[in-house]
Amino acid sequence: MIDFDFVQYVALKHRGQTRDEGLPYIIHPMFVAHIVASHGYTDDFISVALGHDLLEDTDAECSDILELTNRDVLEGIIAMTKIDDEPKEEYYERVKANHLAKHVKVADRIHNLLSMKAGGWNKKRMQRYMYVSKKFILPLAYETKMADYFVEVLDHAEIL
Repeated sequence: MIDFDFVQYVALKHRGQTRDEGLPYIIHPMFVAHIVASHGYTDDFISVALGHDLLEDTDAECSDILELTNRDVLEGIIAMTKIDDEPKEEYYERVKANHLAKHVKVADRIHNLLSMKAGGWNKKRMQRYMYVSKKFILPLAYETKMADYFVEVLDHAEIL
């Protein structure tokens, strides 16, 4: 069961942050968690979805996350955390190696693809994001329950 204290922790850590489209940032991890939950994933996947940007975008501590969740969730969040100057290939290999992170990364990309136009992204940024999505995320998607949905969103994003 997802600890409500963890949900509150995530909301607190993202307080004051906004997305490109101007919405409160907390909407993003909540939407990613919704995608994961709606595809039948378990609580650990949902918890990683909720916390996937904590270490990258906030002052959250691993010890706090571990106290509110479990070791598997913490490792999934760590796997999804980008390291400065880390080559994309290494990052996506690290994500792929973690069972929870691999699935949540696909849901994360789905939400970003759905919201990039509303976020005011220019054509060059969208094209670059689409390229990375096809090269690194599409192969991951085929290993998840979200493959069909990912392909549908990717196809829709291409015609924007």
